[in-house]
Amino acid sequence: LLDEWSHMAPKLKELLSNTRKIPLR
Repeated sequence: LLDEWSHMAPKLKELLSNTRKIPLR
């Protein structure tokens, strides 16, 4: 599980940063 998370962590961070850039309206 830890290996999978360490691999997914950067992708999740990218998604969060992208969603933050996009306005919710």
